[in-house]
Amino acid sequence: MSCALCCESVKRCAVYLGLNDMTQKLHCARCGRVTLHPAVVIGAQPFGRVCARKAGLIQPKRRAARLFDAASRVQRDTSTLDLFGGANA
Repeated sequence: MSCALCCESVKRCAVYLGLNDMTQKLHCARCGRVTLHPAVVIGAQPFGRVCARKAGLIQPKRRAARLFDAASRVQRDTSTLDLFGGANA
């Protein structure tokens, strides 16, 4: 059972797990940290997003491959004199 990352789903998880009006906090079943937005709830055990990824319960996010941007390319300015006169590359 997976919970969306919104307050309403966290409240539903808390009610499902038998917590009293969010006075008790959800703790990750794997590491024990307080989990405000559980990524996965299995039975009565909430898992945080990092622990869920490490346990193989959810897929890691795909990141776009970063190539050199146009801003990072170096362009020689022909109107400026060289700092050191003899360095012609």
